[in-house]
Amino acid sequence: SWYNSAEGTIIVSTRQPEFYGQDIIGLGSGTGSIYNGVNGSVEWWNGSRLLASSNTASWSRGVKVAASYNSTTRYLCLNGGPIASNQTTLPNGGLMRIGRVFNGSDGGNGTISRITYYPIQLTNQQLINLTS
Repeated sequence: SWYNSAEGTIIVSTRQPEFYGQDIIGLGSGTGSIYNGVNGSVEWWNGSRLLASSNTASWSRGVKVAASYNSTTRYLCLNGGPIASNQTTLPNGGLMRIGRVFNGSDGGNGTISRITYYPIQLTNQQLINLTS
């Protein structure tokens, strides 16, 4: 399978307001999505906030988001800012929905200019470099 449920990294370039309060990428079979938080942050989301970025950004100018995971921890980086991390459940299943969460709801109507998926977890420094 193309999807590695044990570890991975997704880099997304997008803009707001089209994704304001909406899911950018849905991962797995219901265990997570990368969500544009309404306060300018980006979040791992699973019906409630699992992890929010350490910084916020002006989404109208476009943002780069890196989300990575391994068997115990999720990581987020927004526009080269500080890494946020916590231990939570991880994505499962081989499903990736672009612009929507796993169940097809919360779709954005905006521009995603680039998505890059790595079936390995990149280092925190790589996340910062790739989103700066």
